[in-house]
Formats: sequence, structure tokens, C-alpha cells
Amino acid sequence: MDCSIDRLPRPAAGYGRLPPPFAFDASITYHISIGAEFLLDRRMPAGQCRHGDKWRKKSARRMPLPGTGRELHGAASAAAPGTMTKTFGRNMALTNNRTLRGSLVSAAWMVVLATTASASASELRMINSWDPSYVGSKEISERFIAGVREASGGNTVITTMGPETVPPFEQLQPVTAGVFDMLFTHGAYHFGDTGIGMAMDAVVGTPQQVRDSGLWKMVDEHYNQRGLKLVSLPTMPSGYHIILREPIGPDGGLAGRTIRATPVYHGLLDRLGASPVVLPGGEIYSALERGVVDGAAWPSIGALDFRWNEVSDHFLRPTFGSVAHLIFMNMDKWESLPPEEQSLLLAEGQDLEIEVYERFNELARTEKQALEAAGMSETSLSPENVAELPAQWANGVWSVVGEKDGEKAQQARNLALEAGLTK
Repeated sequence: MDCSIDRLPRPAAGYGRLPPPFAFDASITYHISIGAEFLLDRRMPAGQCRHGDKWRKKSARRMPLPGTGRELHGAASAAAPGTMTKTFGRNMALTNNRTLRGSLVSAAWMVVLATTASASASELRMINSWDPSYVGSKEISERFIAGVREASGGNTVITTMGPETVPPFEQLQPVTAGVFDMLFTHGAYHFGDTGIGMAMDAVVGTPQQVRDSGLWKMVDEHYNQRGLKLVSLPTMPSGYHIILREPIGPDGGLAGRTIRATPVYHGLLDRLGASPVVLPGGEIYSALERGVVDGAAWPSIGALDFRWNEVSDHFLRPTFGSVAHLIFMNMDKWESLPPEEQSLLLAEGQDLEIEVYERFNELARTEKQALEAAGMSETSLSPENVAELPAQWANGVWSVVGEKDGEKAQQARNLALEAGLTK
């Protein structure tokens, strides 16, 4: 299928830029600890910490400059001495596991040296909703990161942290707040805030068709209002399937079964008679093994990476829908970048959409063969349910999103219907 697309102008590799105010150290590892009071906010004025919506003065103590390991005077945290933190989500604290001991003068001198050494580099921190086992981590986020590094001549570097740092369902808020610069995710993981990103799973079309329809622009503008810039909308056309412990029975559906599923699947599962259970991907293996769930809904690629073939015997066909991933950047961070760097990131985002669309159908065919070789077998819905599956899926997604986003969801659906990209 022709997937040609009008690409944004790309700046030359090795473009120049003003030095950042501070140089971030990619070697620093950050960890989440439960039960602490504050969370890191790199925009926080020195000598203050924020709790709720009020700034409160705290005693001056040494603390690491956010994103480095170098101490400057600032707020003492409830999490640990020498750590600046900010509240969000479920009382979690982001703590730097290294601090540079020494005087304020020595710390400031180290910052000056590091800034000088990296004056032409831009380091962005991305939080990833999946660990490296997920096929999208390698084929989407890592591909994007490598493309940006190459296109910029090494001037733009993206480092990643995964769900071990912040759980997938809680990642949108810290990116909006500027704790992280970028987010690689799926709309189902922040459905509590909005379902518009998730609605793109009901859209079936090439990257160019999605952009021509106005949907890409609408999604971007919708998230702009939440402090986020859409950089890329890479979508797997291979869609979703369901891993099952037992094959489809005489009912031809999923009546009485409990299926692990994020909100994007709930409308379809309700129509097929199943009960959804929301679980992170990392908990699916044990849930299948112990019989907590009868199956798990997931993209049609990835079961082998998680070894679910060891605890289930069947996979549902046909597949359904699209799998729309989202790459966001914090809006303040985006606006701080020079225009040529913004153009480069958007151009790489467009290239990524094309590459993902072209590559994943082949990956899906290979995965199906590998599942069968691993001892799993295909099982199918009744002919009636198979015939209705595309409409059942689309109606289910739009229904759930409509309950969350109302008029905005209807506007998105109208754009997709006018372009012939949804049911």
C-alpha cells in the first residue's frame, strides 16, 4: 500500500544552538519510592518546595540540581536529605541515587564545567510506559531515539526510563508537570484524564490519511491544552488480539470469561459477554498462570516476548482495530527548543509513523507463525461475531471515549467518518 507522506523540512545535522542553562547527566539513575511526600520538580525556585498549590519556604540545605547529581542550596525534602521533590499521584518520591558531596562553591563549579562541555548538546528525558520486553519499545521508541540522534549529528540525545520509575497509568501528570521531558505511551494509560488518544485505536488508515483527515492536528491541539505537544502518532495496523487459556466455545463469544484489558477493550468485551480486569502488562503472566484471568487482550505482536505461550494455549483471530502509540513532549520544554530542533523532531516523528505502519504487518505474520511453533493454536469467534467485529470494536471504542470526552469525542469520530477511516 502506498504510504507516501509530505515530510517536514529537516534541519542539517549538527545544527547549532544556545547552551542549556544546565547540563543533564545521563548516567544518573532515578528511582521511585512509595510513601514519600514530595516529587522532583526541576522548575522549582531554589530554596522553596511546593506542596499542593502553595509554595512554602524550607530550610536551606544541600540538594542535587534536578537532572544532575550536583548539589546546590535549596529545599530539604521529606524523602531524603539532599533531594528536591514534588507531590503528584500516589505519594511517590523521585530520588537521585547520587549526590556530589562538597561545598556549594565546588558544586556550582562542576555545573559550569559540565555546561561548557555540552554547550551544543540537548538531552531529553523520556518516560516509557513499557519495559524493553514490549515490541514497541524496540521498534518504536528506540527507533525514534536512534533516528533523532543520527539526524541531529548527536546534538539531540534522548534517554529513557520505564514503568519501574513511574507506573504506566500515572505517567501523564509528571510529564505535564515537567518532571520528564517526553512520554512514549498509549491513550488507555491516561484514560482517567482523557480518552482522545485512545480513540485513535478505532481509526484504520495510513499515516498520510490520518494527517489529511485533520485527526493528527486535532489530537495535537487537544493535548496542547493539557501542557503536551504531540511529536508522533506511530500506529500498528496489525491491531489487537486476545490470548486465551481455553478456546472459544459453543457460544461463539467470550461469555462468562474474565479478560485482562485496558479501557480501550471494554466496549468490545462487553458486547462479547466478557468481564474486563485492568492490569499492567507486567502482571499478565502471573494472572494467566494462576487463573485470575481467562485471557489477556494485547497487541497482536508481543506474546512471545512476555512468554505468555507458557501459560495459555490459544490466540484469537481475526485481529481487530489499530494500536495507536503516542510520543509527547512537555509543552514548556518544547517551546524552549530552537525552531530547527523542533522541526527535526517532527520530521523524525513523521518518518517513524511510516516505518511503523510498513513494518508491523510483517512482524504480525512472523509472530503468528512463531506462536504456532511454540504450541499455541488459533481460535475464532462465531461467523456472526467475526462479521460484526470491525463495527463492534469501533463502536465500543467510540462509546467509551464518548462517555469521557463528550463533544470532543464526537468531533474526532466525525473527522474519521468523513475520511472513511472508522465505522
